[in-house]
Amino acid sequence: MAIFVSMTDNSPPLLALTCASSLEAIKRSFDLDDLEAYAPNYRMRANEKVPIIIPGIQGNSLVEATWGISVKGERTVYSIGGKQALSKRPYSILVRKTRCLVPVNCMVFASNKENPTLIRILGERIVGLGGIYSVKKSFSGMKYEMSLFETAAPDILRSVTKTVPAIFSPEKGNKWIAPSTLEEIFYRSDRTTGYWFDYFSISPDYLQKESCVAHDLQPVGLSSYEIRVRGERLREIEIGKIRQNRTGK
Repeated sequence: MAIFVSMTDNSPPLLALTCASSLEAIKRSFDLDDLEAYAPNYRMRANEKVPIIIPGIQGNSLVEATWGISVKGERTVYSIGGKQALSKRPYSILVRKTRCLVPVNCMVFASNKENPTLIRILGERIVGLGGIYSVKKSFSGMKYEMSLFETAAPDILRSVTKTVPAIFSPEKGNKWIAPSTLEEIFYRSDRTTGYWFDYFSISPDYLQKESCVAHDLQPVGLSSYEIRVRGERLREIEIGKIRQNRTGK
């Protein structure tokens, strides 16, 4: 099983991403102009194909990329922090010139416990994870590879992981992929503290199945009734969060 190994010491690896939103929802959220083939996926892992959003002349485009940037003679890089990116080519160039967003609904991390931990952002049905990408020509067309841009995890998630990918709402994500100075890039990547998070354990079967569905992302150890009550309470929090964002109150 392929997993994503964090470059930061003592941080659990990010095992998988989910993006189960419809193509229309992604297009609407990120103001896309050009679209490649896309299919919802409840488990996207390292070395597999993931959708990424990149800027273009006419507007943003959704393309398919392999999770992991490969450089001949070196190990594949699935995630990279700012200091590492600036200290080594080609990442020092990519972080300046070719940044992308990975549209996701949630992330699944390894845990010190028996079960993996799912993390999602309250009040945001879909967010963009900051990344960098490379482009290579092949006989079949352009081949994209992507690495996530790693930043410190907010305090509320420190019991799960020390680092997370840079997280952006769709509105802020457009600024991440737009031409920017290094100062602006690092300022925007460090804004994860402004979000509300929900996290819980899910079944380890999620990692072993040939394919996954929404039910595989349910909290373990809870009855159907408890899951429903938990969901209702979280929706109340999400509604309050959305109302606060719109009114400032």
